[in-house]
Amino acid sequence: MRAPAVLFALMIVGTVGAYGIAYPLHSIALTSVFLPVLGLGGASFAVFTIWLPEQYPTRMRATAFALTTTFSRWVAAAGTFLIGYGIHATGSLTLPLSLTAVVFAVGMLRLARETRDQALPA
Repeated sequence: MRAPAVLFALMIVGTVGAYGIAYPLHSIALTSVFLPVLGLGGASFAVFTIWLPEQYPTRMRATAFALTTTFSRWVAAAGTFLIGYGIHATGSLTLPLSLTAVVFAVGMLRLARETRDQALPA
């Protein structure tokens, strides 16, 4: 599916731009360029409610969707502590927050599978 891949790419550009480039330069102008890109890329979270359920067979669709979205929240909660540790270890927001873009790069490789014109799993 191209939409998640494009939205993930926007998240990468927005995250690295806002936290890896604009923040260390203390540039309000660059921040005002990259934050809207980050916000637009955030639409990827809205796409999940449409795209994710069709990845599972009908008999388990609701359960798999609930498990996937709930599990990801636990991972995100752990990520919050890892980012906090990264900020403490490096003394800056720049590297830890920029590294969160790696998640979207992995998502582009693993999760952005095209399902158009394919039958839903039975």
